Amino acid sequence: VLAAGYAIPQAVNVHPGYNSIAYSDNVAVLVLEKPLVNATSANVGAKIIKKPSTTTNAAYTAVGWGATSNDGASYPNQLQQTTLAVGSKSVCSEIWAPYTNLTNSLCLAPIKSSSNVCSGDGLLVKVATDQSVGLAGILNLVATEDDVPAVKCTEEGAVDFFTTFSNYVAWLTQITPLKESDFVSTASFSYDSADIGDDDQSSSESESDSDSASEESSLDDVDSESSDASRSFKLAAPLVAIASAAFGALF
Repeated sequence: VLAAGYAIPQAVNVHPGYNSIAYSDNVAVLVLEKPLVNATSANVGAKIIKKPSTTTNAAYTAVGWGATSNDGASYPNQLQQTTLAVGSKSVCSEIWAPYTNLTNSLCLAPIKSSSNVCSGDGLLVKVATDQSVGLAGILNLVATEDDVPAVKCTEEGAVDFFTTFSNYVAWLTQITPLKESDFVSTASFSYDSADIGDDDQSSSESESDSDSASEESSLDDVDSESSDASRSFKLAAPLVAIASAAFGALF
């Protein structure tokens, strides 16, 4: 967006608690010089999920334009997406010990190890029952039991840790002119269950809340005409964009 000249950042607000070594509070806000064309509070397509599901195996969609090769040399021309499932607290904590006590992070694993998020990716989304798109989090790091961060995004056993937006609502209202109602969804979300390691996503019980197959491929192309995930890239407010401080991903 910025490179194309459509928006100029007026300020970059990195969270004061951000630590690149500890991977803490990995979130930043770009305040744009002027609103994006046709972006108003009335046509916002994605808002923060106030209470994203943390139930093991709850399915989410990850979308982004991140690296499609483990060496970070290749990036796609089309928006990519993949399905991730919430990992168990015990397994995730064994891989990254700080996760045990974190309340601002969500650990997920790819349904297929060959189709995972990577550097530059990072938006975790969920489609609500009213078909609006909810924002759950932004990628913090990919890790394995032996490597934090992971050397290869598609390594067997890799899991993804996302910074959850819901924990930063108060901070966002402090550093922007926005009210909570401007960017927090009031829609209801239902979470299907997805089995980690399976090629296909399966449905089971729902939970409601009102508040690369190779080195060269990690995510799958998003069909901009039909994919719900593709709508998630409308900004949560005309003057504000949320970014990952470490990964450099902008949403």
